[in-house]
Amino acid sequence: MKNHKNTSVDSIKETPIDSIKDTPQNWEIYNNTESDDQFPKLVESVRKNGVLEPITISEDGFILSGHRRHAAAKEAGLEFLKTIVADGVFIENATPTERIAQLTRHNQGSRVKTDIELIAESAASMDPEEALAIVKARKQEVFDETQTSVEEVFSTGGNRRTNPLLQRGDFLEAASEIIDDHRERDLLPVTGRRIHYMLLAKAPLTSRTKRGHPYGTKKGDSGLLSKLLTDARSAGLIADSAIYDDTRVDSTMPSWTSVGDYLTDQMDSLFLNFFANVHRDQPQHVELIIEKNTLFPTLKKHVANKLRIPITSSRGFGSYPLSCKIRDRFKASGKEKLVVIFVKWSRYCSQ
Repeated sequence: MKNHKNTSVDSIKETPIDSIKDTPQNWEIYNNTESDDQFPKLVESVRKNGVLEPITISEDGFILSGHRRHAAAKEAGLEFLKTIVADGVFIENATPTERIAQLTRHNQGSRVKTDIELIAESAASMDPEEALAIVKARKQEVFDETQTSVEEVFSTGGNRRTNPLLQRGDFLEAASEIIDDHRERDLLPVTGRRIHYMLLAKAPLTSRTKRGHPYGTKKGDSGLLSKLLTDARSAGLIADSAIYDDTRVDSTMPSWTSVGDYLTDQMDSLFLNFFANVHRDQPQHVELIIEKNTLFPTLKKHVANKLRIPITSSRGFGSYPLSCKIRDRFKASGKEKLVVIFVKWSRYCSQ
């Protein structure tokens, strides 16, 4: 509870409870009593002992700190409530922003709050001008002051696809069956390399023309598969999201139209990547290493993510930086022992 060091006994008044008004913006920041599972206990305490800590109100009778105590007192049937009036503070004609500023100022440290309340309180008390100044200073550290304009981009030329999908019907059907099988088992997305290995066992004809041959019998068939998957996705026969490829990367610098849009975006996604550390009580730190990228999306989705363990694709002989990352994660974990699970890929075990 708040410690009113500068408050004298004479400044505490008995105020009729019905004359005390809620500040509406309070419930935009702090949890309402209906969602507070501790509120019934507070009501019972007030019935037995009264409200032990005075609430703070504005000069025009709006609550600045003590909405829960006020609600509990009404629920308990009290007629009067001890109050402290904040000199010079008026709420009725204040703007919503001014009201929130007064609420957060008078409620800081008043009680143990939930994480959601603390986040809302912090966001509400942020000074937009100060935040903008910080953003500009940080941008100055990273970028030179440059003016960037995006001109209209034109695409010229292009690749004519001279091999119709119809001529590769058997080839496409075999690849589609593999993708459908992965979809039924909830194993999408799948890598083109995995499709390649599984097609080696099916050996479909690459084309219905005279140039067609069983898949895997000629050098460069993996290139034919890559072209087939590209054409099929372009034609809408295979979903874009069905194929996984991390060998070609891109990067986009995020930007927002205003500080408000940025804050809204960040608050909307604030807890999307929050996962509790379920391994904190275990003596071992576990790492999952796979030999090739082929199974990476499958093992990441169904094993690593579910068990919340790191996963690394060594792609044959692992590089020294990858080893350093595993070492650093092990050291940071503070665990007694490192357990490495190594998954080796075999073309003969593709099923």
